[in-house]
Amino acid sequence: MIGPITMTKRLAWLILIATVPLLSCTPARPAQELTQGAQLTQFSVIGALMVGRYDGVATLAEVLRAGDFGLGTLDQLDGELIILDGQAYQVPAEGDVRTVGDERTTPFAVVLPFAPTATIPCPAAESLVALESALDQTIENRNRFAAIRLDGLARSITVRSVPKQVDGPGKPLGEAARSQTVWTRKNVVGTFVGVRSPRWAGGVTVPGYHWHFLSRDLSFGGHVLDCDLDEGIARYQVVSNWVVKLDPSEGFDHANLDQDFSHDLKRVESTRGSDQSAQPR
Repeated sequence: MIGPITMTKRLAWLILIATVPLLSCTPARPAQELTQGAQLTQFSVIGALMVGRYDGVATLAEVLRAGDFGLGTLDQLDGELIILDGQAYQVPAEGDVRTVGDERTTPFAVVLPFAPTATIPCPAAESLVALESALDQTIENRNRFAAIRLDGLARSITVRSVPKQVDGPGKPLGEAARSQTVWTRKNVVGTFVGVRSPRWAGGVTVPGYHWHFLSRDLSFGGHVLDCDLDEGIARYQVVSNWVVKLDPSEGFDHANLDQDFSHDLKRVESTRGSDQSAQPR
C-alpha cells in the first residue's frame, strides 16, 4: 500500500505547478487550426528497430535542430532517450539519468518544436490506461499526431530501460527487451514526455501513446510502463505535419520490414517483457 505523500514532495509539486504557464482549460479555437505549421519529425521507422537495426541514423545535433521535445533511443539501443526543453537525456539500463552530447546518434527518435495550444488539469488516474483514456476525452483529434507534456505528481510510476546491444545488430527488439531493467518509484514529481500517434500510422511509428518520464530532480526516468497519477497539468499540441527521415544506409534498403510487428510491438511498449520484478528506486 502506498504511504502518504510527504510534505517535501507536496511542496515540490506546488512549486512545479507554479512554474507551468496556464494557457486555459480549453483551447480558444480548434487545436488543429493553431498547429497547421507544426511539424513532427521522425528519424527512421519503428520496424527497423523491431528487426534489430540499432545503428544511429542521425546525430543528436540533427535531432535537436528538428525539435526541443520528444523521445526515442540511442545508438545500439543504449537506453531511453528523453528530449525536454531542448536538452537530451539518456536513461541507460543502470538507471541513472545522464545528459548526452550532440555527437551521439540515434536509430529512432520523434521530436518537434513544442508550442502547446492548450493546458488542462489532469484528474487522478490509477493506471496509465486510465490516464490515456482521460486525455482522449480532451484531445479528440484521433487521426492527427499530438505531443503531450504532463507535469505531475505520481503516487507510483513503473519505468524501464533496455541495455546496450554489444553483440552487434540483428537481435530483434522483442528479444532484446527481455533483458530490460524495470524500476518502480513512489511519490515522485516529474514530467511525462508523450507522443500520441494515430492508429493508421502503425508499422511506421508506435501507434497510440508513447511515454517517457523524467523526474524533476533528474535522478530517475525511463520508458513508462504504468503509473498511478495523483495530479498533474497537461499541455498539448495537435500536429498535422509528419516527416519521416529514413535510414540512408544500404542495410536499411535490404532489411525485411514488410512484416506485421503489431503484436510484438505492443508487448515491448506496454509490458515488462521479462521475468524480472520491478525494482524500487
